[in-house]
Amino acid sequence: MVTAVYDAAAMARSPAEERRRMVAKAEATLPRLHALVVGPGLGRNEAVLEGVAEVIALARARGLPLVVDADGLWLVAQRPEVVRGYDACVITPNIAEFRRLCRAAEVAEAGGGGAAAAAD
Repeated sequence: MVTAVYDAAAMARSPAEERRRMVAKAEATLPRLHALVVGPGLGRNEAVLEGVAEVIALARARGLPLVVDADGLWLVAQRPEVVRGYDACVITPNIAEFRRLCRAAEVAEAGGGGAAAAAD
């Protein structure tokens, strides 16, 4: 199921209010889900990403499996603690996202060439 959880125009007008509405809508939906995918189509608006961090925390509290992709990975690169240690989370970075995540988590990249070197 794909569902819009926030209104971009409302987020621009009143970010705090729309973030609260977004989190409440997502929280009401969580009990019906078997897994949650976060990222595609989010954008990088700070209020949206803050709300997404709250939703991830709610999903973690429920033990809900989580897949993070696209702009969700941007959030993880900014705040690795939102998924750090969560065994039910899968991240799906491309090579550029992988590099950003490694830097954010202060983890050395493995390997000595191949696609990783080509991405430089």
